Amino acid sequence: MKIQKIKKLKSGKYKLELEDGTSIQLYDEVILNHNLLFHKEIDSELFSQIDKENSYYYNYYKVLKYVIYKMRSRYEIEEYMIKQDISIEDQNKILEKLEKNNLLNDSLFIKSFISDKVHLSNDGPNKIKNELLKYKMEESEIEEILQEYDDKIFEEKIEKLIQKKMACNKTKSIFAMKQKLLNYLINLGYDYDSIIQKLDHMKGDNNLIIKKEYDRLFHKLCKKYEGEELKYQIKNRLYQKGFSSDDINQII
Repeated sequence: MKIQKIKKLKSGKYKLELEDGTSIQLYDEVILNHNLLFHKEIDSELFSQIDKENSYYYNYYKVLKYVIYKMRSRYEIEEYMIKQDISIEDQNKILEKLEKNNLLNDSLFIKSFISDKVHLSNDGPNKIKNELLKYKMEESEIEEILQEYDDKIFEEKIEKLIQKKMACNKTKSIFAMKQKLLNYLINLGYDYDSIIQKLDHMKGDNNLIIKKEYDRLFHKLCKKYEGEELKYQIKNRLYQKGFSSDDINQII
């Protein structure tokens, strides 16, 4: 069969009309690779090659669309291609082409991921590391890049998070506040020793806090309770906020 007509489409592909009336749409790479010009003869073997190669470029551009707007890890791309039912042969060729065009680089992915997390989130090093491990990254490479960041960066983040939480929790005892902050910061991925070091320097007037909380509770509960029942209700709520019996008994 000979090519009777070649027309470029808006999609960027080319439409080839053959002498038997059939037509095929091909990517320009396929046109160039096989020198598909007007009146060129296409036998069954060449047609099979063209069809296979065109399928590869269809899959390649599908994957390219997936990676072009956001940096992706090799693991993400492999999982995406599996879901798209792309053949193993095409998967390997696509990965090779992406690497060649610097669109797939796990080392750069790790560096970019860590940089974003350090500067744009509250996450600590342990959480960052665990999230990267989900992308099947090498643990040694993650740790090596994390070590490029000075410990002071994470220490300053801990201090800021403590100050922010303290400002929002002025009615809890210092002890209760420290326990809450410890759990909060560990969940964010900060090292236990680094957290404890900062919490040990945490200052606050426990007597002043409990006095303010007592006054607040008294005004809230005095309309409903009185006498010993009022004292019991106030004490119970102060216990729940982490104040010790000694501290409570000093004001009640």
